[in-house]
Amino acid sequence: MTNFRSKVYKTVDKLLAAESHIGFLRTCAFNNMFPNACHFQANTIFSQEYSRWEDWHKTLSNTSKVLVEHTIHFLKDKINFLRQEKKFLLRSLKRNSPQIEFQNLVLRLKEHSNRLREILKEKKQIKLEKLCRRWNISLVLRSERKKKTRCRRRKVGLSTLDPPETPNPADPVVPVGVVNHSSEPLTPDELSLLSKGLKFCPVPLKLEKLSLQQDFDAFFRRLRLCEYFSGDGADISCDPDTFDQKFKDKSTWTPPTGRDPHLESFIHAVQKEIDEFIPRKFVKDNLTKGERKALAKLKQRSDLVIKPEDKGPAFVVQDRSDYIETASEKLSNKNVYLESERDLTWDTEEHVREVVQSMLAAGEIDEEVAQYLTPSDTKTSRFYTLPKTHKAADAKGRLKTRPVISGSGSPIERLSEFVDFFIDPAMQNLNSYITDTKHVLNIIREINDSGPLPQGTLMFTIDVKSMYPSMPRSLGVEAVKRALEGRETKIPSTENILRCLDICLMENNFEFNGRHFTQIHGTSIGPKMAPGYACLGMGLFEEELKSKLNPNQQPFKWYRYIDDIWGLWTQGEEEFLVFVNVMNSLYPGVLEFTYELSDSEVCFLDLRIKLEGGLLATDLYTKPSNLNLYLHYDSYHSNCTKKGIVFSQALRIKMICSDPEKTQQHFGKLRSTFLDRGYPSSIIDPAFWVQNLSRKDLLAGKGRKNRKPVRAPLLLLVIRDSLTLGPL
Repeated sequence: MTNFRSKVYKTVDKLLAAESHIGFLRTCAFNNMFPNACHFQANTIFSQEYSRWEDWHKTLSNTSKVLVEHTIHFLKDKINFLRQEKKFLLRSLKRNSPQIEFQNLVLRLKEHSNRLREILKEKKQIKLEKLCRRWNISLVLRSERKKKTRCRRRKVGLSTLDPPETPNPADPVVPVGVVNHSSEPLTPDELSLLSKGLKFCPVPLKLEKLSLQQDFDAFFRRLRLCEYFSGDGADISCDPDTFDQKFKDKSTWTPPTGRDPHLESFIHAVQKEIDEFIPRKFVKDNLTKGERKALAKLKQRSDLVIKPEDKGPAFVVQDRSDYIETASEKLSNKNVYLESERDLTWDTEEHVREVVQSMLAAGEIDEEVAQYLTPSDTKTSRFYTLPKTHKAADAKGRLKTRPVISGSGSPIERLSEFVDFFIDPAMQNLNSYITDTKHVLNIIREINDSGPLPQGTLMFTIDVKSMYPSMPRSLGVEAVKRALEGRETKIPSTENILRCLDICLMENNFEFNGRHFTQIHGTSIGPKMAPGYACLGMGLFEEELKSKLNPNQQPFKWYRYIDDIWGLWTQGEEEFLVFVNVMNSLYPGVLEFTYELSDSEVCFLDLRIKLEGGLLATDLYTKPSNLNLYLHYDSYHSNCTKKGIVFSQALRIKMICSDPEKTQQHFGKLRSTFLDRGYPSSIIDPAFWVQNLSRKDLLAGKGRKNRKPVRAPLLLLVIRDSLTLGPL
């Protein structure tokens, strides 16, 4: 693939040079002058008094013109050939490279072409000025006389030989953040719209006064609740700690009015301002008219499927037929999915009701919890796939996908949340458990504080392939059972929670394209309890692995974030390969592991971990597919949201980078990225004050202000420019 990339760059260089040369010759011919290589002049042995001097001079001039014409013909054929070669090379790269990698290549190629075009343009201008001085004429560009010579240019043979100066439509133009994998090209307005990103929010052109009133009614209710419970010192925004408090339907009770005259006066004043509020007649749109039309058109197109890419912010456009075909191929795997003749949602509802009633009869839950868990007005789960643009396409040129089951509103949605409440604490108590990047950084700090690592230490990363659907149910259920038995208070009983888990695993039926399926192996990606279930299964796997190995065959350090593992190894590379073979032999063909081993650096999460002089150093790591598509500044979000995005990314760099010089480099790149996304310096620069903070204090959690909880936030669906309420 590297050879193909170098060929593309060489072809583009030759193509631009040929286009520049042909433009130079056309300009020369347009001004009736010839470059030295094409100019035939009379020999000095002939003097102007020679009787046939004029004929001789005219013959030489015509010969020069013919030579220029033939040269232009030759360059024209060469340009066509180079364009075809470029097109062929790009198609080959697109077919054999991940979509994001190909997209980045096209962007870099475009930047390279622009730079080279400017250099060639400057050189051509210098050559033309020298030639004009030698011929003692004033240069006239073809564009300056385009309208005047429109009718008679057909008579000039040289002007008709030029290829069009506009970009070749066959050349791929891939905007950042859009991967078009459909059979039809998208319009420029459609590409511009999709390139704004997943989180971009268009300006609401009409003010929904009913929605505004509902938002303020909820705000007034929160104010009255705060006043009503203020004497008890309660915080209505706190999360419940016990399941009988957590699993209840939200209360709609509102305290009686008139308790506090000051509060009621404030509410009355705000309500009066809302009633008298007149929205602006004109609201500045953050989409062009073409993009608005493209948005309406894309909503109506049933032949396309537009999905976010897996592990990325870009939009992927696919033909619906290809999307259905690839998803159907996944569902045809009878070892994982079982097709049913009818919708089993109603059967699942009955089974959920049975287990809920049994827990209620045993006194393990109360009426409110039972009412919350009992399904009502449910719908069938929905199956969809997310395209993996960071991986190479299959043999048919189709994108690989990740299957996801959306259980929103399904009978097992709340039951899955109930199970997760009891297994999540056990998952966090695993010895190998990692919370996030900050947790890893603190682990590395502790390792460094204990002194240099042993000589010959290696770093490794291990990935569990398709952990969720591959997790053996015997392993996962046994791990959950052990975790539940370790509780201090076994209410609800372990037996009933396992019954709930069994329903979530065995009766997760779903619908796709009018067909009904049930996943019979592993767990699907989507249910609330899936991460905890799979992680507990991996925790039990780690115990089994440890029992199969001698003490001198085990890792020096071992940490895991869901299916990504990082650790240190001190027994040499050969012993590590034996260790990996043992891992793959415990559940052959079911749980498979891939690894990376290095004595210098590895990449884990968003960290580049380096081993330098026996100590660990960290730097920021971004995947090649990461396009840094942060929320565009034109999006209809509040300024505090945009400031928070800049601040959080600056804080992330400060915590991750252990080298001050690289920290400054990353801050410079981050600034350029946000400027490209439309952010002004007045938003970016204030957030960069984190550069002055101590990295050690940030990792330790020091220096953070203890903020009081927001007891009654005002949440408006309509924000910023479309209304101005003034100070409340």
